[in-house]
Amino acid sequence: FEIAEEMAPLLFLSVVGGLIWLPVTHAYASGDAVPVYTRAQLGNARVDWTEPSIESFPRYLVDGSVAFAPNFVPESLDADEEIKVAFSFDEHRFVTPWLSLNGRDRVSKITFTLRYFDDDITDVDWALEVAPDASKKLDVLLLYRWEEDRSDDTPWSSNSIVHLAFLVPVLYFVMYTLFASDDMFSEKRRA
Repeated sequence: FEIAEEMAPLLFLSVVGGLIWLPVTHAYASGDAVPVYTRAQLGNARVDWTEPSIESFPRYLVDGSVAFAPNFVPESLDADEEIKVAFSFDEHRFVTPWLSLNGRDRVSKITFTLRYFDDDITDVDWALEVAPDASKKLDVLLLYRWEEDRSDDTPWSSNSIVHLAFLVPVLYFVMYTLFASDDMFSEKRRA
C-alpha cells in the first residue's frame, strides 16, 4: 500500500510512544520485592542512601517482619553521639524522616503500612514504638503491613490507562489505513 508506506512513521511513533511509558507504571505482582533504601546520620555526618540485603525488603501484598540491624554503626561509638536512620521505598517515591536509633527516644519497632491500588504502591505510613532509655540495643524490628487504598477515584489501573493510551493511536492508524485503502481501490475501479 502506498498509504501504508506514508503512514509508517506515524505507526512507528505510536508504538515507540506507547512503549516509553510502560516502565513508568511501577507494576508489581504479589510477592515481588519492593526496593527499600536506608541512609544514616551519625552526629553531623551523613551516609548516602544504601540498599540493605534483599531479605529486609517488603514483599508486595505480603505482611511480614524483619530485624534491621544497622551496619553503618562504628564499633567505637561515643555514648552521646546520636544515630538516626531514614527509609525510602519504591525507588525513593516514599521517604521517612530521620528516626533516632539511640538516645532518649530510641525507636525499637517501626510498623510500615504500605497502601496499594491494583498493582502499584500509593502511600507509605509508619508508626513508631519507642524503647525505654535503658535499652542500648540498636536493632529495630520492621513490620510490613499492606492495606488496599480505597481513596483512588478511578476503577482503572495505571497500567490500563497507559495501555489504552498506546492502543488509541494504533487503532487510529489501522482505521485510517483501511478507509484510505478503500478510497484508493474505489478510485482505481472507476478508472
